[in-house]
Amino acid sequence: MSIVRLTEGARESRQAVTKHLYVLAGAGLVRGTRVGRDHLWEIEPGRLGDARRWLDPSRTSGTKPSVV
Repeated sequence: MSIVRLTEGARESRQAVTKHLYVLAGAGLVRGTRVGRDHLWEIEPGRLGDARRWLDPSRTSGTKPSVV
């Protein structure tokens, strides 16, 4: 989705959402692609699953898998 679509109806500014998307991209959770003047964003489903497992409070082991 474009930043315009992602921010429709949101209280946060486009600039704030864009900054967050770049942080998520740095963590490998989303990917941004330039298409003309637009920057389109999409979720990296495999990486999101890794993050979900890492954050799962029901994990019983004392160690967390690395998310790189």
